[in-house]
Amino acid sequence: MRRYGMAGWCWAVCLGLCPVAWAAPPARMWEGLENQLEDAVARRALLRARLTADPTAADADLLGSEILALNQSVRQTERALSYAPTVPVSAEPFDPVYRGPVPESAKRVARIKPAIWAGLTEDERLAIAAKWRVELLHAGRYGWIADAQTVDESTPGTSGGAYTGAMLGQAAYIDRAFRPGNNYSAGVQVLAGVLGAVAGSAMDRPPTRSFRTRYHVRTEDGSMVVEDQSRSDAFRMPLSTCVELPSLSDSDPSLCSQTIEMVRSKYL
Repeated sequence: MRRYGMAGWCWAVCLGLCPVAWAAPPARMWEGLENQLEDAVARRALLRARLTADPTAADADLLGSEILALNQSVRQTERALSYAPTVPVSAEPFDPVYRGPVPESAKRVARIKPAIWAGLTEDERLAIAAKWRVELLHAGRYGWIADAQTVDESTPGTSGGAYTGAMLGQAAYIDRAFRPGNNYSAGVQVLAGVLGAVAGSAMDRPPTRSFRTRYHVRTEDGSMVVEDQSRSDAFRMPLSTCVELPSLSDSDPSLCSQTIEMVRSKYL
């Protein structure tokens, strides 16, 4: 490695502060700046290690001053190198839009009917597969809702536990109150009943709302599929809604009416 020189530092300062002062610096100059930056970083690390090992050395002040100067030169050189030309990402020069292959993990799913996929040209299939993760949707995995029936399966809450607890609490108090040496108090009897009800309510269940809807879905291949869906409300999807199976998702209603023109417009 070449030593870090004052001339290189001056170039870094000039380029960092006045980037308009040059038009098209040669590649050799950028390589020189990179080498000088590497030398400066290595020199700074060495001086820091020496100063850390012996902070009370006779040349500690000199080492500190040199480290500060190297810090400034490194910042200036890094700033100058930030103006260095870079290789375009795209295969086409000066094209700001990335047109390379999309990573597999970044591809979104394109659900296409097999018949439509077969109707596309080879170039169209390659273009779609380059940007999308193609999922051929079988005709039995989607269809239209032909019938829907909803059953209310809600259950009422129970209060037998609280009632039983109140009765047992009052009975236990009365049994003790009328024993020799004890006094009866109506207020304490009420309190015993309340405490018994609180303890007994732990055995009670709150009311639950549950509605089960049975959908009959006619798939594209002509089959009739039955799927159940449970919800906490009585909402159900209207007839003729396009859904996926078995999830009954209606997020993409265009599946049932998908055409080759729609695929080209959406995925190409």
